[in-house]
Amino acid sequence: MGNRNNKPLLLIQCLGGSWHKIDSPYLQDIGAAPIRYRLRNRSHMMRRFQISMKYLFAVSCMGAGVNHFLAQEFYTRMMPPYLPWHLFLVYLSGLAEITLGGLLLVPRVKHLAAWGLIALLIVVFPANIHMAIHPDLFPEIGAAMLWARLPVQAFLIAWAYAYTRDDSNRRKE
Repeated sequence: MGNRNNKPLLLIQCLGGSWHKIDSPYLQDIGAAPIRYRLRNRSHMMRRFQISMKYLFAVSCMGAGVNHFLAQEFYTRMMPPYLPWHLFLVYLSGLAEITLGGLLLVPRVKHLAAWGLIALLIVVFPANIHMAIHPDLFPEIGAAMLWARLPVQAFLIAWAYAYTRDDSNRRKE
C-alpha cells in the first residue's frame, strides 16, 4: 500500500475513530500491511476495552443506585443537616443513578446520560464532604477512607466525561 510517490503509507485509527495517514520512509523495510493489520487489531481490542469499561461504569452506577434503597439509613446519615427531606433525596439520587446508569448503555442518549451523571456526582459531592468532616457519624469507615472518597469523585466525573461525546457520526468499523 503506497501513495503517489510509491512510498509506503500507513493508515492508523485514533481512539476518537478518525483515520490518519502517515507517510514515512521508515516504513520501507517494515511494509504497511502488517502494521495496518496490527493497528487495526489493536483498534478492535481498544474498542472492546472501551465498551467493557462503559458497561462496568453503568453497572456500578446502577448498583450504587439500588444500594440507596437497600441501605437508606446509611445514605441518610450522609446528608448534610442543612438539606431538607433526607430520605426523599436519598431515594431521588438512587433513582437518578439507576436511570442514568441504564441510559448510558443506550447509544442515542449515552452522551446525555453521561452529562446527567456528571451533574449528579457534583450535586452529591457536599454529602461526601459532610462524611469526611463528620467521621464520628461513620464509625464503620475509617477517617482516612472518608477523605479518600473525595478525589474518587473527580475520577468518576472524568470517567463519565469520557462518554459525553456524541459519536453517532463516527465511522463504523
